[in-house]
Amino acid sequence: MIKGIDHIDLAVDDVDATAAFFVAFGCTEVRRSDHAGLSIELRLPGENQPIIELTATRRPNGKIFPAGVRHIALKTDDIKATHAELTAKGIKLDGEPKPINGRLLMNAIDPAGKSSLQIVE
Repeated sequence: MIKGIDHIDLAVDDVDATAAFFVAFGCTEVRRSDHAGLSIELRLPGENQPIIELTATRRPNGKIFPAGVRHIALKTDDIKATHAELTAKGIKLDGEPKPINGRLLMNAIDPAGKSSLQIVE
């Protein structure tokens, strides 16, 4: 099942400036990708800390997301078993786990109909 927080995805207007802000607090850059336009992953200082993922509010297709928390991602060692467990508990998911950026993930749909929780392996 769930092992803890994997990452917190924040939509920000200026990804590079926000990354520099977090680095000033001791975060280290882990990865940059063109996922969602531009994405920078930063590890919080300390041992076994989660990742802060910064994504651009403006997407390449022109769509604009509001700034703020996009989702919290929870980690699991076995996403297929977690999918089965959550489905058995009546949790609505956005489908089967799918590969994104070299990892398997799925989104849980909350009572308000939003996918604010992501599960990653």
